[in-house]
Amino acid sequence: MLRNMHVHDAQSIVVVLPGQSVAMASSLGQSISNIDIYQDRYVVARTSKSLVLVDLTRNVTGEILWGGRGKERFYFGNPEVT
Repeated sequence: MLRNMHVHDAQSIVVVLPGQSVAMASSLGQSISNIDIYQDRYVVARTSKSLVLVDLTRNVTGEILWGGRGKERFYFGNPEVT
């Protein structure tokens, strides 16, 4: 559950969960416009051109180019994929 969020600048966000935090930034230099947390483990952040994905348990981050409109559904059935 999202407990606190601090915006440090236009490209990075720190998400604070009970006992967990992560600094996020778009490798494309895009501003993060929206952030969602699923299952208290997976963070999905949206920019205008991409999705930034974080697995808080494994401390891994990935970013993919994405042109979706915010109506996407996510499947987290394979914990080894970020």
